[in-house]
Amino acid sequence: MKIVVVGKGILGLSVAEALSRRAELEVYIVSHPNYSEASASAAANLSTKSQVFARDTHFDLKLASRHLYSEWLRNMRREIELPQADDLSKIYKLGVGRDVFSNENLANRQWQRALQSPDEIHIRGLSPQKIYRVSPRVIEYQEEGWVSAQHLLELLEQVCRKRGVQFLTVDMTELEKWPNELMNIDHLVLCTGWMTPQILARWNIRVLPAALQRNLRWSFGGTARLGLPAWEMPEDLALLEICSSGVMPKFTLSGGGGQLFGSSVSVSCANTGNLEIPQPPSQVLVEEQMRAAVKTISSYLNTGSEKLPFEWRWGMRLGYGHKELVVEKIEPSHHKNPHIQGVIVVAAGAHKSGFLFAPSIGESVLQKLHDSV
Repeated sequence: MKIVVVGKGILGLSVAEALSRRAELEVYIVSHPNYSEASASAAANLSTKSQVFARDTHFDLKLASRHLYSEWLRNMRREIELPQADDLSKIYKLGVGRDVFSNENLANRQWQRALQSPDEIHIRGLSPQKIYRVSPRVIEYQEEGWVSAQHLLELLEQVCRKRGVQFLTVDMTELEKWPNELMNIDHLVLCTGWMTPQILARWNIRVLPAALQRNLRWSFGGTARLGLPAWEMPEDLALLEICSSGVMPKFTLSGGGGQLFGSSVSVSCANTGNLEIPQPPSQVLVEEQMRAAVKTISSYLNTGSEKLPFEWRWGMRLGYGHKELVVEKIEPSHHKNPHIQGVIVVAAGAHKSGFLFAPSIGESVLQKLHDSV
């Protein structure tokens, strides 16, 4: 069975890794020649904020992914025979998440948002609350996480290539230019992030699942690599979020082993049902957000802005309504693509959230494919 995964960001590579474990599948990864994956501009934070988002339909999947993360990473590192494959200290960390608020009112608002009744927690089958008010302006959450985005993307690609996954560079919007390898596909998985609406429109797919018909929330987001040789993330912390009441509401620090990242500066582009990709926001607005971010973190660390070097990475992001993850299938009768015999599965993670679901997204996609066989 031939399955083509389009997009080699975090979701595309994670889906291909899961598919490549099955010997009966012939797996391809296709990337666009002029497409820059938003995943490359991530740190990435694996934040679930205890039960804050437990009402999210994908919260359980986040917890499942977090449970799988360390062993998933170890197994892949062993597979490509990395030295000290079991040492994840520089690329992955599970620990405390700490929110530091600029005033008590902001902390109170988050505290009330985070708390849920014991009955609600029991109904959802969640563990008891792991959230603590450690001071009037500080809230802590147990079992938050961070993973090196760059390392994980490189690791996934190496593993996929070792297993025989074939990588192609193709403009998927031009059906007539598809190479022979992409003829007679059994199923196709779209993990193309902000390009997804454009691809679906170019393929003339008009009947979409309800989840893909929500208002499209476009934003332009950035992650910064920080140069702070004299400052290390405290040993017990995986994430440190500084929440201000100014123009830059929050700034999250993560990292370990001499690496320190800050995220995320996010500038809204559009909130619309229009499938056209919006232009990035003005550079003036982006720079304003960057200056606010520097001010926020410099104030917390008590260092002058001029002493805080930032190396920014930017990417376009797309969300479907307020969903952090969309995994939906489009039946052959609706896509009518002559090259694809079966279904198209769309897997989309909004605003860098693909890293939250990376270890388990493949199984979600496989379930959609199994339902179609």
